[in-house]
Amino acid sequence: MKLGIVTGLQRESQCLPDARNSTDTLIRCAGARPDRAETSATDLLNAGCNALMSFGIAGGLAPDLVAGQVVIADRVVLPDGSEVATAANWRERLVAALPRNGNIVVGAVAGSDTVVSDAGSKQRLFENTNAIAVDMESHRVASVAASAGVPFLVIRAVSDPSHQAIPKSAIGAIDENGSPRYGKVIGELLRRPADLPKLMQLSKDSESALASLRRVALTAGPLFRFA
Repeated sequence: MKLGIVTGLQRESQCLPDARNSTDTLIRCAGARPDRAETSATDLLNAGCNALMSFGIAGGLAPDLVAGQVVIADRVVLPDGSEVATAANWRERLVAALPRNGNIVVGAVAGSDTVVSDAGSKQRLFENTNAIAVDMESHRVASVAASAGVPFLVIRAVSDPSHQAIPKSAIGAIDENGSPRYGKVIGELLRRPADLPKLMQLSKDSESALASLRRVALTAGPLFRFA
């Protein structure tokens, strides 16, 4: 099997050192842009991949999820309300290989073409979809996988829990290569200095999420390619 992995950020890709050096795995970073996630997934299939994975951080929707918790999706809820199931055997083998310490949660992930940035929007999405987390790549990768009839998996870690708003200074602060646009963040902070504490909290929680992703890759990375 040749696995194609789509991330939104370069730092998410960097959580996969073994995959980055594997001839059986290809990684594409979509730069936090849903349309590029779809294009990346298609390109991976054209490059010979016969299984796809969406890997990275996500916003929490379920009130009990905390920063750093890992969500293994059993299905992805698309913006139109339709659902794409992940590959059950692949998912179950992966979950069985991970430590049972309460940090791993299985549930639905919602896809969004726009940033779900505030607590009210997260609550409404949770109520409407029963999804426990949300991101901007998984639904596009899911659609490509479903159309091609290939196995699909989602691994996401919570970077902003349901009660936590993403500060405006952080929105749109990722370039097309998936790297932070520090100049833009600093410029926005000069206009919105009250965002600083929220931005620091988001940074701390994102680090927790990335650390969780690294642990998952270290513990169960070989199973990523066993769809």
